[in-house]
Amino acid sequence: GYAKTTIRARTAETTLTDNAALLATVLEDQPNPTEAFSRMEFDDMKKVLHDYLAPEEAETDVPAPMVAFDTPSSPTNKFSLENSGKKAESKADKFESLFEEDSKLPF
Repeated sequence: GYAKTTIRARTAETTLTDNAALLATVLEDQPNPTEAFSRMEFDDMKKVLHDYLAPEEAETDVPAPMVAFDTPSSPTNKFSLENSGKKAESKADKFESLFEEDSKLPF
């Protein structure tokens, strides 16, 4: 057989603070969580979680770049984006492309 390990939490009671004024402030000024946070429907929570876990698949609008009022109307720096005009490739697609049969592997 294998060794059996059990873990039990041990609670220790300690005072929060010795300062009476601070204790009164802590106990009276606690925010109500039902007022601080709004309740979400299941579908809304599912979408938020999905967007957090897979941000490359999230549908987001790209805002126009912000320009300061005192900058000239024509930009002085010239650059181009590497993926301009191409669809963003997800991590899963990049991983799958490693195993394509027509890839140039040395073996």
